[in-house]
Amino acid sequence: MDLPEEIAQGSLKRIELRPGFKLSCSNYKVSERLVREVRDPSPAFGIGFCISGSITGRAVGMANDVPANSRQSQLFYFPDRSGIIVNERDTYYLGLTLLVDPEFFFAMLRDEMDSLPPDFRRLADGSVSEIYQHSTAVTPKMQHAFRQILDCPYEGLTRRLFLESKAIELIALRLQALIDSNPQNDQKTALIPGDMEKIYHAAELLGRELKDPPSLFTLAKTVGLSHVKLNRGFRALFGTTVFGYLRQIRLQSAKKLLETRQMNVTEAAFAVGYNSVSAFSRAFTSQYGLQPNVCNRLSQKAHSGAPALALAGK
Repeated sequence: MDLPEEIAQGSLKRIELRPGFKLSCSNYKVSERLVREVRDPSPAFGIGFCISGSITGRAVGMANDVPANSRQSQLFYFPDRSGIIVNERDTYYLGLTLLVDPEFFFAMLRDEMDSLPPDFRRLADGSVSEIYQHSTAVTPKMQHAFRQILDCPYEGLTRRLFLESKAIELIALRLQALIDSNPQNDQKTALIPGDMEKIYHAAELLGRELKDPPSLFTLAKTVGLSHVKLNRGFRALFGTTVFGYLRQIRLQSAKKLLETRQMNVTEAAFAVGYNSVSAFSRAFTSQYGLQPNVCNRLSQKAHSGAPALALAGK
């Protein structure tokens, strides 16, 4: 699949490993907002790995965009894959998506169904067909397998077999993360589509009010959920608590302000809601592996035409 050269630099590659099993690898930057339309009414299981940067999407039947942020992995099922994928202006995205036909997915898991959480098992065995999403952090093992795919040294048949083996490894790691996040499956909060939309709405509200966000109880009341269900919902969809999600989007916004040189460190910290520059610096360094005052210098190098250098700040 080609990217529009006038606003995008990098690559977007799609590989059919076998019928019903596709891999998509993305490594690109956009200078303007890029919206891509997906027209495919077929159902699919998907696993996304956002290694660096961010991207959003919305499938048929969803009222709000679904964000995928740096170092997050999304496991999803869509009865209808049609929708849109959006890269915001001046953003970088490095990630991988696996799409698996439901019949092929069931064939892979047929003998291990009992180990899956009940709500996901009903999707995998075809008992129900409804939108599902689960988010978790990208683990070092997942990132290592992704890097092996990105740096695959083989060609031809050997390449395809190698990529397929790594893709299956990623599926195994991701499903294990799902199982590990649900040690007591009978106590897992099942998110119906209506609850999911409320949680995405809560995430949108947080994004609009970075500097002065509502409290957990106020946010829960605004969207019509209990604070317990809201927090559990954020863990299920974003892999973190409401507070953890707020921290992530604050740091992402600050990073963009620094990369585009709109603000200095102090201004960016206060703009996204931090009252202490030192606390902001510690959080930023912990998230991205570099101090915020270094971010501006690295972004200058990245804008010189070497997309890979942007990884240093992710």
